[in-house]
Amino acid sequence: LQRVHDRFRSIVFQNYLPCWTAVLDMDTTSIRAFGRKMEGAVIGYVPHYAYQRCYNIRLITEVKTGMSIAGELRPGNMLPVVGAAPFMETALNKIPSRIASSRIRVRADAGFYAGKFIEFLDGRNVGYAVVSRGTKRIRNFLEKIHYRKLSNGWEVGEFQYTPIHWANPHRFIVIRRLKELLEPPVTLFVMKGYAYHVMVSNLEMLPERVWNFYNQRSNQELIIRELKNHYAMNKIPSRQLMPNQTYLELILWTYDLIHLFK
Repeated sequence: LQRVHDRFRSIVFQNYLPCWTAVLDMDTTSIRAFGRKMEGAVIGYVPHYAYQRCYNIRLITEVKTGMSIAGELRPGNMLPVVGAAPFMETALNKIPSRIASSRIRVRADAGFYAGKFIEFLDGRNVGYAVVSRGTKRIRNFLEKIHYRKLSNGWEVGEFQYTPIHWANPHRFIVIRRLKELLEPPVTLFVMKGYAYHVMVSNLEMLPERVWNFYNQRSNQELIIRELKNHYAMNKIPSRQLMPNQTYLELILWTYDLIHLFK
């Protein structure tokens, strides 16, 4: 099914939805599984639920065409970044060869913030914007850098930093705003009255443009919500892992076909 699906994608990209640049959004979601003898369904992180058995679904979509590029169903206790580089490698290999790697951009949340994944993207000459975790060493930079005020009340800044176990320094972009100016709940980490958003990026753009580029990734959450609510991705048809993985592939087939006919 996956091989035929990849062939279908190549035909679509070549004949029906041609593109010369690509933006790949990468995200994960959890699917609750009910029952004790569910193969691969283990206790993992499920928003709003504690100690819940679940599966973890990792998904990559292409923004300009709206097509799915790759998806996999895994045990629920696997971190998003585990195997992220090989998974992204399979997705990049499905992009038409006419699109140079320098015209491919990747967006991902903090679950994929890891040195090996970032270095993999650097090695492929792919642009990226990945949310960083608010570690203690990064927080030490936040009060030392110079911020430039934007018209909407936000402030932007940037700094060069080499995280632990990373080979080279990278560009980190900081966006902050007074906590009292944000509507609750505040999802960004807060320090001394400011809410911060930090990301690592190799894009040669102004910090505010990188931030705006990453914010467009919210469409990925809408796709996941659509797959859950309208394509029955929440349903677990079997107690075995392989049939459930096959079911996910059929859902992606359905989504891509309906999207193409639109």
